[in-house]
Amino acid sequence: MLLYQQTKDETYLDDAVKTAEWTRNNLCVTDQRIPQEREPGRRGAFKGIFIRYMKLLIRIAAARSFCPG
Repeated sequence: MLLYQQTKDETYLDDAVKTAEWTRNNLCVTDQRIPQEREPGRRGAFKGIFIRYMKLLIRIAAARSFCPG
């Protein structure tokens, strides 16, 4: 996604969307749609990073669908 922002190469954005879909389908096993805790520890920080970048991806992908280039 960040590579897409820098280069505007649609391939990077497509790959980011595919990665997000895989994550949702394979790691997000709850209705909350965030990765499940498998072990206690500092994973909360990783979830925060995950959510921050997922929000950014959603914004960028939504803008692309409204304004195809």
